[in-house]
Amino acid sequence: MSVSLKGFNEKVITLQAVDGLKAGDAVSLSGNLEVSPASEGTDIFGFAISVTDGYAAVQVSGFITVPCEGIEDAYVGYRAIQGADEGKIALAESGRKVFVVSVDKAAGKIGIIL
Repeated sequence: MSVSLKGFNEKVITLQAVDGLKAGDAVSLSGNLEVSPASEGTDIFGFAISVTDGYAAVQVSGFITVPCEGIEDAYVGYRAIQGADEGKIALAESGRKVFVVSVDKAAGKIGIIL
């Protein structure tokens, strides 16, 4: 047996997607029921897990592994995240609070519970 957080408290909603949004992007609200890729300093609403025909399935709760800028300073614990360029995230002093449960510096990814 091995440790797995996959499926823990996952909640996914469908919203309109702006052109250019792709699966894996961190997203911010950009309008009424519409999401766009997160940009530097924006609030993170969730993560696009799929994008089809102008709609995005957005994970807003649960466990997810995501690329993270500034990973050299990452550590497990309660942290804040904000948008970084091109739909990525960065650890920050303020923003959405998440639990960082794993850090893979070699891959540039962190595992978080939203």
